[in-house]
Amino acid sequence: MGTRTMWWVAGLMACNGGNSDDTGGTETGVTTASSAMAFTDANNYSYTANLSLASIALAEGQDATVDWSALTTDYRGRTLDPLDIDQITVSNIGLPQADVIAAINTNGLAQNNIRDYRLAATASQTSIQLSETSILGNPFEPANDFLAIDGTSWLLTLWKENDRGLMEIVMSQFVVPTAGEPNTAVSFTNDSASLAFSADLSTATALRVPADSPPYSLDWSDVTTDVNGKPYDKLLGDTLRIAHTTLESPEALAAEFLRLDEVSDQTYYANVYGLLSLDDLSSAAAVDGTAFPGFTTGGTWVIGVECTQLSCFSPAPLILAVVEVE
Repeated sequence: MGTRTMWWVAGLMACNGGNSDDTGGTETGVTTASSAMAFTDANNYSYTANLSLASIALAEGQDATVDWSALTTDYRGRTLDPLDIDQITVSNIGLPQADVIAAINTNGLAQNNIRDYRLAATASQTSIQLSETSILGNPFEPANDFLAIDGTSWLLTLWKENDRGLMEIVMSQFVVPTAGEPNTAVSFTNDSASLAFSADLSTATALRVPADSPPYSLDWSDVTTDVNGKPYDKLLGDTLRIAHTTLESPEALAAEFLRLDEVSDQTYYANVYGLLSLDDLSSAAAVDGTAFPGFTTGGTWVIGVECTQLSCFSPAPLILAVVEVE
């Protein structure tokens, strides 16, 4: 689940098939090390998600208090200070709860699924009334707006601004307006949402580069399918991420995949909205402005494209590959 904007690359040198032989041929599925990387479907990782969201009954047509003071981690297991929550949204989605979860798991929640949407800034707060949310000057009026509608779901979502100045989801849960229900309070806890996942960074063919050989480039124009099985959309893939972790294997990184921000010791970003290549990866930069200096040996490098827009609720990159450095 998230929000954002930036990403990547051009150049090319690909995977030549053929069985290895004594004349220097290349094994099938193995790429030749090159500073000009070509990302294809064969390089993309795999990922499956199983999101769980709590569901709380609230009095239909009544205002309610929403409290998140007890939060210490987000739904991805990252450390969280409840005073750092910057925004809350109240959304009525034209799908049953199970379908909402399925859509979020695969980044398939469409704008036309949202029937109603209100928000409020919450910096330095740990609670709010539903009636304090609004959109374009139109306040949320529980008596008229917070009603049970067949086939729809109400979703409360907390957002936090990340170190790039982009809003990303930290916790969500359903609320259900229910006739005759006396409850008018809902609390977020660390168990309000959880995301079980499986990430495989080892099966796909790694990109191979020589160490300390800039300029590095990347071309992903031959990618046809994103990690969710949908046609790759360059208008969704807006941010290139290059990350290094001291974890020594793709398998170790896969176990911490949703905490990539916390387990990476180097991370560089570039705006690649609408692009399918980036000629020089040194245009990617860390949050402090440090340009990407190049790939080095040791640890594990990954490179991929993410969707950081509000329409992308899944935190999983659209494409991602391990980079083997020689």
